[in-house]
Amino acid sequence: MSSKILISDISKILKDRNGAFLCCASFEKRSLSIPAKINTLQFKKVLIFASEDRCPYISETASEINNIFLNKTQIVNTRMRDPLSTADSIAKAVQQLIAKNIKDVIIDISTFTHEMLLILIMILWRNKDHFSKVTCIYTGARDYSLGDSVENKWLSKGCKEVRSVFGFPGQIIPGRPSCLIVLVGFEHERATRMITTMEPELLLLGRGLPSSEHLTHDSHKAPMEYFHKLVEDMGSSRGDLKTFEFSCRDANETIQLLQRQIEDTPEYNHIVVPLNTKISTVAVGLVALQDTSLQVCYAEPETYNFAAYSEPDNKVTIFDIW
Repeated sequence: MSSKILISDISKILKDRNGAFLCCASFEKRSLSIPAKINTLQFKKVLIFASEDRCPYISETASEINNIFLNKTQIVNTRMRDPLSTADSIAKAVQQLIAKNIKDVIIDISTFTHEMLLILIMILWRNKDHFSKVTCIYTGARDYSLGDSVENKWLSKGCKEVRSVFGFPGQIIPGRPSCLIVLVGFEHERATRMITTMEPELLLLGRGLPSSEHLTHDSHKAPMEYFHKLVEDMGSSRGDLKTFEFSCRDANETIQLLQRQIEDTPEYNHIVVPLNTKISTVAVGLVALQDTSLQVCYAEPETYNFAAYSEPDNKVTIFDIW
């Protein structure tokens, strides 16, 4: 069950948690929002994940987060363009938590890439017997692509590569038709690249439920519907297409809905692409970890909207993975 609270109340909610805090340095100011509110909590370990090859601002942000925690952090260097190296760095960091017998983990999932977050969730899951509690916190965005009209909003452009996420290879059975499930967000170029690359026999396009209960912010409704329509128009010319709605904010609801989509199409190989909130990305990861036949893919963008990506909201969503 997820709950949405004011970010100013987060330290009260977490006051009895003293295990590990994991976060990701980003060019987005959102990566500073939660650390700035919980820096007085007495964590045994604070890990800052930072992609060395993502953009020049990330090392500066990592230093800012380190300063927020009075230099009591450890920076874990990852590489966006080298998922194997990233997985190795994350695995070593998780092993450090196990070695220190830290069983309680809080993750600020707001600014991880979809791929990095999936790898982290996968590695924690594989060590599930050790970790007694894992909680995710997500700072929503009040707005994206600041200052742009709905039709001109963009978070990333282009697509360098389409690849299976490390740890989520699925079980692709030769001769069986493929079903591509895309959780559509604002990044329609990445979604359409996935569709043209995969050429699925069945395309299932997911649109976030357009209500305050299921969106992380009401301002997302219009652009989300606009970009979903772009992807749907493109996909409809390529064969069998169906649409469904999912919660951008409630991981458990999204898990159940994805499981139903898969159960309703048992004759297909299933490939899923999470391109919406990091909350729904966690949901995808948990579904795929329980159903190892499901392949999860990632589309690496050419560039991001570094200058005007997002404006942090004053509310956060918090939920337990287990």
